[in-house]
Amino acid sequence: MQKANVFSKLAVLSICFALLAGCGGGDSKPSSSPNGSNPQAASPSNPKDMKAQITVWTWEPRDNQKKIIDDFNKDYPGIDVTFTNVESRDMVTKLQTAMASGADLPDVVWLESANRGKLIDLNIWEDLSGAPYNVKKEDLLDFMIPLSTTKEGKLVGIEVSPPFAGLSYKRDLAKKYLGTDDPVELEKLLKDWNAFTEKGKQVKEQSGGTVFMFTGVSEIISIAKGQNTIPLVKDGKLNIKESLTPIFSLALNMQKAGIVDKLEGGAPPAYLASYAAKKHIFYPAATWAPTYRIKANDKNGSGNWGIMGAPGGGFLNGGTIVAIPQKAKNKQAAFEYIKWMYLSEKGAISNRDHLEYFNTLKSTYKDPKFYSKTDAFFGGQDVLKKFAEIAPSVIVGPPVTKYDKEIIGAIDLAVKTMNSNEDGALSVDTLISSMEKDILSQVPELKK
Repeated sequence: MQKANVFSKLAVLSICFALLAGCGGGDSKPSSSPNGSNPQAASPSNPKDMKAQITVWTWEPRDNQKKIIDDFNKDYPGIDVTFTNVESRDMVTKLQTAMASGADLPDVVWLESANRGKLIDLNIWEDLSGAPYNVKKEDLLDFMIPLSTTKEGKLVGIEVSPPFAGLSYKRDLAKKYLGTDDPVELEKLLKDWNAFTEKGKQVKEQSGGTVFMFTGVSEIISIAKGQNTIPLVKDGKLNIKESLTPIFSLALNMQKAGIVDKLEGGAPPAYLASYAAKKHIFYPAATWAPTYRIKANDKNGSGNWGIMGAPGGGFLNGGTIVAIPQKAKNKQAAFEYIKWMYLSEKGAISNRDHLEYFNTLKSTYKDPKFYSKTDAFFGGQDVLKKFAEIAPSVIVGPPVTKYDKEIIGAIDLAVKTMNSNEDGALSVDTLISSMEKDILSQVPELKK
């Protein structure tokens, strides 16, 4: 899931997708085995009889998945899994070019969050909730369904690793300026965004303005947007005034209070370097962040990090689904692969143990020991368990749309405007109006 990319595009929902991470007790079992219905045609009496070579288009290096694929091949030795590298930002063009030229399509495609709506709208995908696959939506985490479903209600993808998120924090700064580094106590102290803002003002005063709650407004927008249920597009019309006004109001208020820095979110060098610095206490942290953001960018920070729930509850940060093109040559084998990887107990265990990935099946969360692993880098905190505890607080948000990329781009420009604003006179109405003009110039059919 190209996580490092994912946040930058996904902190504001840009293309990314991001890998998640996993490792837990190999003997742990969910209280009930996850079920993934497979097509009868793709279900020989002995799965080892199936022989096929499936091609997966993804930005993920195959080496990252090798141990999981090896586990898959213990049950399906006749299915050879080949990866073709396609950067997430190039996936739309690559697919459109292949369709226009009549070239072969892959058997499995990774669809990253920012471009997912546009890709789903191509209407070229198998309906995994229909025959012969018959995946039951009720078996999946509710908040993942709108992100994998067409406007006609067809489930066209399965999440690689649900990117539910909370906050990561630097223990030394939290203890110095907030009085505690305990995640439970911090959640009580920062129970909502008003409390968060007031504590931020105290941090600013105590530090002489040298320590901030976040690196920039893009992080606040990313979190608050993930906690929002109001759609960006409603009844075919742009709806950002209703949807984004409270989000930008929150971000602008924090900026005016001086409790957030002005770094550009995502993956620029200055932002990544901030993880090892002593200026910023909190960061949005999805399930992929411990490995691909924190440990990767603060190599000497072992023991100094923690994970907690965010004010306002959990949210999604990033995400990647796998889908099967209708014109794929090996659809039966492709589904067997997806079913084992993301809709089975064995796949959930393998993804957890090798990559610390989470699963989209509800049944994997019934046993509190299934996702559990203490991490010395996080001060001995059970990070997997903490993320699993955050998951139930994630809301069911609005569905993806084919206009998400344009809206994300407009949000990015608004963030740059906010960061360049020096006199504090910028208003939310001005920002929203500018975003509306930008979006409608690209997709006039969304006219209000």
